[in-house]
Amino acid sequence: MTIQKLISWTFPLVLLLVPCTFGAAQEQGGEKKAVKKQVISVYDVEADASADIAAAVASAHKNNKRVLVVYGGNWCGWCV
Repeated sequence: MTIQKLISWTFPLVLLLVPCTFGAAQEQGGEKKAVKKQVISVYDVEADASADIAAAVASAHKNNKRVLVVYGGNWCGWCV
């Protein structure tokens, strides 16, 4: 058997068997443990946004400053 013939059938066989070994090495499904995620509240749930903004605008007007409004929500993954 020539080396070229040996490579021509060995290489595809290796390509087929390597993924099979990784698939067999994975842990079986079994029972999944329920992981309870702790809810983090970064933003005050009880805050009144309209009143907070009105107070900030009044204070800024009095002190001749500008208002920077930063907003988000506890439901927003990117905001938390």
